[in-house]
Amino acid sequence: MNNKLIGGTLIAALALTAAHEGLKTEPYQDVGGVWTDCYGRTKGVTPGTKATIDECDSALMKELVEHAKPLERIPYPLPDNVIIAWADFCYNVGVGACQNSTGYKMLKRGDINGACAQLLRWKYVDGKDCSVRANGCYGIWKRRLVENRLCVGG
Repeated sequence: MNNKLIGGTLIAALALTAAHEGLKTEPYQDVGGVWTDCYGRTKGVTPGTKATIDECDSALMKELVEHAKPLERIPYPLPDNVIIAWADFCYNVGVGACQNSTGYKMLKRGDINGACAQLLRWKYVDGKDCSVRANGCYGIWKRRLVENRLCVGG
């Protein structure tokens, strides 16, 4: 199937992911303690380095397309909104977690509504429920709500 992140879906996914991640050119530790920079890039990030905005933009495009590869293995055409929502989700949780998720398995079986609902289950970071504002990770929950609404066509 051709569930590739290209053209308009790529542009929309880039905007969604960039908005959720935010741009930071200097490394920081995310809520899970992982060294991160740019738009949530973690690969090869070490303290004391600095990226340019152009490097960050280029890395986001490359990594988002790479993280969306599992969607290309879905055996039927997905609606664009589902591709965009799931590309953002896979970028955020990583390809391995994405592919092993119940939601991804539901997508493969053709249960789009069930797969969209599953996105809301991914609301924990380091054992903290991010749907609780006081836990300091509410941004994850807001992201899941946006992914879910987009996925179901809202």
